[in-house]
Amino acid sequence: MIRLLAAGAAAVLIGAPAHAWGAAQRPGPACFDAAQQAGPSARGIAACSRALDSRHLAPHDRAATLVNRGILKAREGSFAASIADYDAALAVDPGLAEAHINKGIALNALGGHAEAAIAALTAGLALHPANAAIAYYARGIADEMAGAVRDAYADYNQAARLAPDWDAPADELRRFAVVRAKKSMAA
Repeated sequence: MIRLLAAGAAAVLIGAPAHAWGAAQRPGPACFDAAQQAGPSARGIAACSRALDSRHLAPHDRAATLVNRGILKAREGSFAASIADYDAALAVDPGLAEAHINKGIALNALGGHAEAAIAALTAGLALHPANAAIAYYARGIADEMAGAVRDAYADYNQAARLAPDWDAPADELRRFAVVRAKKSMAA
């Protein structure tokens, strides 16, 4: 499921939540469920925080819960706070693709952090995420912010190939014109 969140003139993605928790632990599922829903959720953030207070939380579950809380904070527009959660998740589990990708998305939303967003999204893509189209699309946004138009085109194109039913990458690609340079006939 792909969600968009408006932030200024550009659309900002909210990446996929990270799955965590066993059935017997109540705050974890509430946190995950809130992260899967559209829109901000103060209750979801509270559920995530309660889950994180548990001393019995396995490291992967802690990292996933931090990602989910970060997603909920991003939906509220608290991008710096969401990045803090993603960084905390990465400190626990550096191999969690969703943490890298959501961090890159939040950096895009903050603006002025294109290179850091590209690095985070590239790290997430290297981990072969389940929904790579989101990461390619978000990296395309960061590429454009950095002035790397060819890279942006390539990333939007890859997102469109991976998610052909998703309109956003195709809409971005329509803004591009591929121009071939003529060879000079100088002697």
